Amino acid sequence: MPRIEEQRIDGSGHGKVMFLPPMEPYGAPLLAGVFRSIGYDAHVLEENEATLALGMKHTGGGECVPCPTTTGALLAAMQERKLPPEKVIFFMPTACGPCRFGQYAKLASIIFDKLGWGQIQIMSPSAENAYEGVPEKARMRMWHAILVGDIMRKLTHKTRPYEKNPGETDQVVWEWMAHLVTAFEQEDVDPVQRILADAVDAVAKIAKRDEKRRWLAWWARSMCALTRLSTTRFVVALRSLVARQPWLLSASGSYTPTICGG
Repeated sequence: MPRIEEQRIDGSGHGKVMFLPPMEPYGAPLLAGVFRSIGYDAHVLEENEATLALGMKHTGGGECVPCPTTTGALLAAMQERKLPPEKVIFFMPTACGPCRFGQYAKLASIIFDKLGWGQIQIMSPSAENAYEGVPEKARMRMWHAILVGDIMRKLTHKTRPYEKNPGETDQVVWEWMAHLVTAFEQEDVDPVQRILADAVDAVAKIAKRDEKRRWLAWWARSMCALTRLSTTRFVVALRSLVARQPWLLSASGSYTPTICGG
């Protein structure tokens, strides 16, 4: 049997459903849009306390939070949708190095086998070869989507601490995120630049308080720092307790060395 990261999925999934882990709330839906543009029925998994608890039941307890929450999210989707395992693709990239992220796909495969879902196909391109195996025409679009996701997240964190009307930043940002997702679903992504510029203008028009907060940067392993379940409460707590403007590391900063070929 070939190593997980050496497995290839040709064509557009042959009628299968693809699930992407919810590791980055802004980039993940854009990546799903890219996969849909090349024919995959791609969806971002939902994560919450229940999916985390489900994932914890099937992991050892010593893994970083994204491991049980992403695994649990897929297990929950399988249970709720009652999908045949042979009709499911799980997109879970891998990487070398000391971080346990490199073991996520392998652990997921073991769990699926134990549950009788060994027919789930895992698409797990590796950082060792700049994610070779992802359809060629999609690779640069995926990189483009990651960059745009970073911009939308940074717009949110730069604006939300100063908004006069609580919740307005998130509302505006996600309205434009929907337009961006639609744009990435098309083969021609040229409109993305115009839509992104319009989104920046829309966020700039949000009514803000006239004050200035100090920056508080949070640097952690990318998946721990960016996954919504571990990030949202942390950012909200920081904003309310110490009145700081949060600044998280970018997804693109994590992937730059590998997407460019090392």
